[in-house]
Amino acid sequence: MVNRGLTSLGDTGVNLTNGPLGHDQKESPMRNLLKCSSIVGIVCLGVTSIAHSADLDKIISPLNAPTIKPVEVGNGWYLRGDIGYTAKQTYDPPNFSTFSVANGYRAGTVTSRSFKDDFSLGGGIGYQFTDMFRGDVTLDLIKGDFALGGTGLDTCAAASPLGTTCNISTGGRYDNYMAMVNGYMDLGTISGFTPYIGAGAGYTKVSYRDVSSTGACVDGGGVCGTTADVTASHSGHSEWRKTWALMAGMSYDLNNQVKVDLGYKYSNIEAGTMYGYNSDAAALGASGAQANDGGFERHEVRLGVRLSAW
Repeated sequence: MVNRGLTSLGDTGVNLTNGPLGHDQKESPMRNLLKCSSIVGIVCLGVTSIAHSADLDKIISPLNAPTIKPVEVGNGWYLRGDIGYTAKQTYDPPNFSTFSVANGYRAGTVTSRSFKDDFSLGGGIGYQFTDMFRGDVTLDLIKGDFALGGTGLDTCAAASPLGTTCNISTGGRYDNYMAMVNGYMDLGTISGFTPYIGAGAGYTKVSYRDVSSTGACVDGGGVCGTTADVTASHSGHSEWRKTWALMAGMSYDLNNQVKVDLGYKYSNIEAGTMYGYNSDAAALGASGAQANDGGFERHEVRLGVRLSAW
């Protein structure tokens, strides 16, 4: 019984003595077929693994990975041109003074005032940073004229009788050069229409040209008689003043490059000097500013065009 069991175990290919099979223990054809099948399976598994590895390399290869395109710099620039109509202009009351050797500087009383400008012209360059935010730098030219009427406490001239006062009428022209840095928020586009709001800050060079004034004697404690009116010329003053602005409006896309812009602009220019004393007063010792304006608040309706440059 023992020998038969050993023989059966030997038939299965198990070597109990850990040695090679004996010459009399021949392998069956079925066993050889199983061995070949195992070898082929191992080889196929290896080839399949290599193939899968190659496919994975292609998937994770940097050359086949999705590319992220950087934002192109330079394709958001635009040029703009604008014309504005001043619907309303308000200002704080100006002030002026007179000078005499006897009394020195004395404040006058403003009885009438008018500052007027109708149109402005402007241009600038800007950049569209995102679909909602853009900014630009602009320069506007504004021309206007003014007229002041007032009463001084001193006589109009040395020849005027004592006890009289002087009515003074002054007028001239001025140029404003408004340089601003502006930012806008576009609120979405519907059928080519884009509403927006904006704000800006900068400086305005308010430049008064030569100013002329006429003084007329007014009876007071004395009588003017035949005292003639006195006409004088004053040097206008020029200076840069702080300015800020608020804007709102609507643009329309004519095409991909051209936009028409209709908007409102409020601007506030701080107060400053208008003109100095005339040569006669300066010869008597007067110096500095004779008149100051109260600054400007302008309400404009503007029509403009924006052109995408690149």
